[in-house]
Amino acid sequence: MSTNNKYASIRPLTIRDSSKAAKTLYKAFKTDVLSRYVSKHLEDQPEYRQKVDIALYEAYVYSHILRGLVFGIEYDPSSATEEVDDGTGISNAECFETVSLWAPPGVNIDDPITFARSYYKFAWLTGAAGRKRVFTTFFGALVFNFHDALGKEDNDAYALVYLASTPAARGKGNARKMLEYMFETHIDKENKLTYLESSSAVNIPIYEKFGFRWVRDMIIGDENDPNGDFARLNVMVRGNKALHDEKIYSWIIELVYGPNKETALLELGKKREEYDDLALVLWYSFGVMTSLLEEIVAVYPLLSPSNLNPNNSNRVCNALALLQCVASHLETRNLFLQAHLPLFLYPFLNTNSKQRPFEYLRLTSLGVIGALVKNDTPEVIQFLLTTEIIPLCLNIMESSSELSKTVAIFIVQKILVDDAGLSYICQTYERFNAVTGVLKTMVEQLVNQQTGRLLKHVVRCYLRLSDNVEARNILRQQLPEPLKDGTFGMILRDDGATKRCLAQLLVNLSE
Repeated sequence: MSTNNKYASIRPLTIRDSSKAAKTLYKAFKTDVLSRYVSKHLEDQPEYRQKVDIALYEAYVYSHILRGLVFGIEYDPSSATEEVDDGTGISNAECFETVSLWAPPGVNIDDPITFARSYYKFAWLTGAAGRKRVFTTFFGALVFNFHDALGKEDNDAYALVYLASTPAARGKGNARKMLEYMFETHIDKENKLTYLESSSAVNIPIYEKFGFRWVRDMIIGDENDPNGDFARLNVMVRGNKALHDEKIYSWIIELVYGPNKETALLELGKKREEYDDLALVLWYSFGVMTSLLEEIVAVYPLLSPSNLNPNNSNRVCNALALLQCVASHLETRNLFLQAHLPLFLYPFLNTNSKQRPFEYLRLTSLGVIGALVKNDTPEVIQFLLTTEIIPLCLNIMESSSELSKTVAIFIVQKILVDDAGLSYICQTYERFNAVTGVLKTMVEQLVNQQTGRLLKHVVRCYLRLSDNVEARNILRQQLPEPLKDGTFGMILRDDGATKRCLAQLLVNLSE
């Protein structure tokens, strides 16, 4: 069982779970295009076909338990919907809600011994036609496309073989949880690629939200078959390696030694979304961090008096974007903190000019700090509490642009969510009063210019403050009236989450 409470419902499966997991896969993919293809030769024998399909899924599960990774989320009867007859004869209670099968990097799941142990039952049941479909056509295409799509990095990728939720469990966020669990505990931690084949194009935009990109389509069977006896799969890959891109190193050389430093900043910035390991290459390449700091320090004299022009602002913001890349990466975040690099951004946050170059500079600097706090890492909060980040954010929350206010209050909210952050702010009345004073000003501003994006953070900050006993007592007297009298009813009409937070805040203060 996962030790992280966020993933407490996920557990690794054992051989004893093979049959249950196979039934889960069958219920999830009963009408799937690939499922229909692999047993199409049995379409006139529906009951026997189901038996063969389940045997194949059980072989998948068994082999991946032996050589790969298989995880499941148990059926939860307390949140179950009414059972719907899907024609399988399998109840939800006989299944997991969600299962996932993974092939780790460099592991041959189907070595001869594992293959024989896993697939003997299916091979006997499906007959010669089924064996040809699965072992020759299907598996042959899978192996070819995996190696062809990844090239020399085929030993450096996790393969998502199956991610399946029963129809009754869809919409509960289990699939997202499974993916995030693997990213956090294995894939991103090891800086690996992720490979998958999706049997439905509808899933492409969903996987794209997790950083996957479509690579190609692969065809199982004959695409020109008049009876449609084929399956189309969408090959997708998450992650890429800046480490192997020679262009990255040419731009790094330009950044460190010139003469095209400004162009190098721009080009490297374009690669942030493309490469998961760009932060590592930037951090460990000689002279890069020094060059980025030189870009930042060079702007200091332009802050006061205000001589910052759009070109200066854009150039330093390109440098800040690369710092944000380093700050957000799991393996470089603590190194970034240990070098006290956030402190170099504070002069930018301490500016008050409303000119666009300054607003852009403040917003991009806040983005770096926002990237640090995004993952709720206690070490980040502990570091920030030793600096003046809270008063800097409060000043921006009070008088800057809406975008800058939104990022600044997001940072303050993340600090409050941490127990150490809440304790720090509530430790003295002066700190508490400074925070609530700015929140009150924001509420007054929102009455005249309502925006849900800001309001949700204001409400969540007040709600978190109400978790502190002494703060709660003061808030009973000081909570702004517009939060109590329904002033924001219209703006919250379609924001159920913030509406619930506000209701909980009022409950907390009434107790």
